[in-house]
Amino acid sequence: MSARTFLILGAGYSGKAFARTRREGERVFGTTRSVGNFPTLRACGIEPLLFDGERVSPELTEAIAAATHVVASAA
Repeated sequence: MSARTFLILGAGYSGKAFARTRREGERVFGTTRSVGNFPTLRACGIEPLLFDGERVSPELTEAIAAATHVVASAA
């Protein structure tokens, strides 16, 4: 079985808690609206991606393609 790759859309409080539960070998991407949140997300094991809710960057496109699971937070 291949490793799971998660994409958290809106990596806030719940997304960070979710990322802390990942198993070794699992990859976790997470979107945020602010570059200032990058250090906190990285500390939780999340590879941060900037997303303003409209423009999809090439990095986000790659994460979407790589994701085996998508976690979306309700606003």
